[in-house]
Amino acid sequence: MTNVSIKRQETSIGDIFAMVFRHRRRAAIVFVSVVVAGLVYIALAPRTYRSEGRLYLRLGRENSTLDSITTMRTDPTVVVPQSRESELNSAVDILNSRHMAESVVNALCASVILGNAPLVDDSGAAANAPKSKGLFSSIKQVIRQSMVSLGLSDKLEEKEVAILELSGGLLVSRKRDSNVIDIAFDCDSPRLSQAVVDCLMNNFVQYHIKMNRSEGAHSFLSEQKDELLSALTRAEENVRNLQATTGLVSPVEQRRALVAQIASLEDETRKTQASLASVESEIAMLEKMLMVIPQNQVISSMDGMSNQGTDGIRQQFYALKVQEQGLASKFTNTHPSLVAVRKQIADAEAIMKAEQASQKHVTTGVNREYEEVTLTLSRRRPEQIANQTKLATLESQLSSVRTKLEELSENELLLTRAEREVEARNGDYKKYVSALEQARIEEALSAERISNIQIAQHGSFQPRPIKPQKPLLAALTLAMALACSFLIALVSEFSTIFGRKEPGSQVVAGDDEVAGFVISHNVTRNTDGVSVLKQKAGA
Repeated sequence: MTNVSIKRQETSIGDIFAMVFRHRRRAAIVFVSVVVAGLVYIALAPRTYRSEGRLYLRLGRENSTLDSITTMRTDPTVVVPQSRESELNSAVDILNSRHMAESVVNALCASVILGNAPLVDDSGAAANAPKSKGLFSSIKQVIRQSMVSLGLSDKLEEKEVAILELSGGLLVSRKRDSNVIDIAFDCDSPRLSQAVVDCLMNNFVQYHIKMNRSEGAHSFLSEQKDELLSALTRAEENVRNLQATTGLVSPVEQRRALVAQIASLEDETRKTQASLASVESEIAMLEKMLMVIPQNQVISSMDGMSNQGTDGIRQQFYALKVQEQGLASKFTNTHPSLVAVRKQIADAEAIMKAEQASQKHVTTGVNREYEEVTLTLSRRRPEQIANQTKLATLESQLSSVRTKLEELSENELLLTRAEREVEARNGDYKKYVSALEQARIEEALSAERISNIQIAQHGSFQPRPIKPQKPLLAALTLAMALACSFLIALVSEFSTIFGRKEPGSQVVAGDDEVAGFVISHNVTRNTDGVSVLKQKAGA
């Protein structure tokens, strides 16, 4: 029996080259096949072109001011500042949204996005002709149709497919601590890629302007301004009518004049009342004196000389009595003048009692004091009537002026309310005029597409495809071809070793050659005609 022994031995580079050389035909066939397959893929692989654009998001009206409708609020408005990071992230989210993709598809047409129709430029000429579908695109389409036929996938409309195709090739990103947003789109046509990027950026700028302004604000504010102008005109006419009917031109001055007139009348009334009280008191005193003073008096006596001193004292006494009555009506009992007069009366009365004149023959006549009192009374009564008449007139005038003051207060209140309404309407009107001007400016800026977003770089035209990368694919193809050639040589070597066993032969393996795969062998024959296989194995 022939024993074939397999022992673990170290494998050298020469053994590897010898193994490959022994199976050079198979290795060469595999190498050429892989290289040819790689070259065919490089030649038939669909080309992918990329267009890049950039948007610059700066500080501007959209992120620093409120819109015209918000500024019309009367209650306090709390403005929460938006960070630049959130604003840029919001812009990136909008660019990646389905709405923006759908807007580009609507602008360029779904068949153009899918490559079924030519791209038309601004002049109306075809910018690029539709390309015939490649092998991979045809295979992909067949697989999709097969899945739809088998019910494994839903049939989509051309527009939906175009939106998915556009969303899949769109790349939107931004660098940290930068205000620039990078936009890129990959497709099989450089012109189409450039058109998609330009259309997306233009649509985003227009959409951003629309998002940051109130739609219909100008027409709304214009209608409100006209209504407020009509209300303001009516309020002004109401004020003018009130001034014409009430005679109020300058309420403050008119009130001041009426108040001064009332003060003057009240002062004059107080003086008249005091004068009337004095006259009435004097009349009352004179009437009492007429009741006390005799109407006739002794003029002469024949029985002796009359005492002229006593008579003079008596006259002075009566004069002092009259004076006392006048002072008593004006002053209090403790007044110095009244006290002095009463003391003189007391002194005169004492002298009159001490001096007794002897009168034998008395001649009587009209009492001069009585005549003076009567004359004084006759003069005071007209004064009393005049003061009473004057007082009545003053009270009537005072009542009339006070009535006018009350009417002035009521009319002034009405005029103040009307003027306050005019002021309020005028304030609202000015506010709406200012807001309307702001809305007009916003519409003008929107019409001119002036925004805080600027196109820093339009879509670039790059005729060189980014896929496939031929040098890289060629290097990978060569590496794969070498690996496959070595692998087929190794497999062939194992097939040779383990496939050619003589009948009755036995393979004896050591305990440590489980991990050995690189094998070299020499076949020799012994003198007895039995083939001996020497194996060298190394892990």
